[in-house]
Amino acid sequence: MIFFANFLSDLAVDLEEGEVLAEWAQQAPRKAWLLRPGDVLVSPVPLGRKFLEYVTGLTGVPSESVTVIAVPPVGAVPLAQAVR
Repeated sequence: MIFFANFLSDLAVDLEEGEVLAEWAQQAPRKAWLLRPGDVLVSPVPLGRKFLEYVTGLTGVPSESVTVIAVPPVGAVPLAQAVR
């Protein structure tokens, strides 16, 4: 599975609430709790290695069996545009 964590949606972009959108992005690492072997997490902020190892240690998922890709936001743009 591919998890897209807390990226901007078209609705959120219309809100033009920069502070709220930045807070949403900072919460992206919590999606790591959903990961299973072979999954990919696309996050607007980097996940710390120690945090990922903590999560995978508790869930029993080997950290090397998941992929985390950080796609920094490039302003108030929807997910597809940020990933491109």
